[in-house]
Amino acid sequence: MATAWWQRLPSEQRQEYERSAALGRTPLRALDNPDAGPAAIAGLESALTSRDRSLTEAACARIINLLCVAAGAPRVRIRVAGRRPAEARGELHGLYQPAGMAGATALITLWMRTAQREDVVKTRTFLRTLLHELVHHFDMTCLALPNSYHTKGFYRRESHLLRALGDKKPTPRTSAGSPRNNTATEPTQEEGMAALRAVLSRLRQRSSTDNH
Repeated sequence: MATAWWQRLPSEQRQEYERSAALGRTPLRALDNPDAGPAAIAGLESALTSRDRSLTEAACARIINLLCVAAGAPRVRIRVAGRRPAEARGELHGLYQPAGMAGATALITLWMRTAQREDVVKTRTFLRTLLHELVHHFDMTCLALPNSYHTKGFYRRESHLLRALGDKKPTPRTSAGSPRNNTATEPTQEEGMAALRAVLSRLRQRSSTDNH
């Protein structure tokens, strides 16, 4: 049964949603060096183990650059911050801001420590969050999916990026990468923008004190 959210969508956005659901892969050419993906993942694990934010940021940039080149996508910046923002609905794992909203170049922000215990996020969860935000970037810049809805196809594209890096291990889905009900919980564009503005406001308030 169609939900109220689905019924409110204009027809062109319904078409976008259905097209997203049907796309299981982001068009990628093979990595020039097949060992580059596994090496980049190993570098991310080492950086997280060191608990060093700048090293983690550099490791993320290597993964992003590999996949952006393979997808023919425009550049996206990466920022790794400290403790995750939290609210009643849970912790924010990652945030994608497209070009224009983030400046001339799109920006991915990730948080490397959990909100409650401030533990460093496990490598598999952190990598999956990075790829989740990168799917948003590819949706908007390569696939003409301007709303980048969380469809079943979205999560298949996320898994496809993981396989493209040469990682074939099964990965349990986290709250940052769990398939959602396709029409029951997806916010409208206006609701999504309101939530994003609230998150950015909290980040600005914390930016002067959270330098970990």
